[in-house]
This record gives sequence, structure tokens and C-alpha cells, in this order.
Amino acid sequence: MGPATVIKEFDEIRLLVDLETTDSFDTSIKVSIPAGTRGTVVDLLGGWGGYECDFLIGDPDGDEYEFVTVTVREEQCEPVPR
Repeated sequence: MGPATVIKEFDEIRLLVDLETTDSFDTSIKVSIPAGTRGTVVDLLGGWGGYECDFLIGDPDGDEYEFVTVTVREEQCEPVPR
């Protein structure tokens, strides 16, 4: 992202890298989110260069989907043009 790019709360982002992480609210939930997946910024982590983002992901154990909230660093994502 260039210095002029600003990501704000509720913006849509796209992952630039695969993320292997845990849910921000329940660290027992491990998630694998592939590059290219879109999510929504729900909180700005000021001064840290990151965001809390919601992603709708498929449940590997079935046909259902669930929302997860994960921390994404600034360099791991890009804004989705409106």
C-alpha cells in the first residue's frame, strides 16, 4: 500500500497473504484464511499498523459458514476499491 492509502473502519479489505491465526475473541478457534479473501475492518489498531477484521469463512467440518475476527497487519492487506 502506498502512503496515500487510508483504510478506515468498515472498509472492505483483501488479504495479500495466507493467514494462519486464531480468532481474536476465542483463541481456541484456529483459522486458515487464504490470500485474496475479503473481509471488513471492524476496528483500527492505532499506532500499531493493523486492523481487527471480520471474515466469513467455511467451516472445515461441514457446509456451514461462520464469522471470525482476526488481527491483520497493514502490510498483509489492501483496500478493495469501491
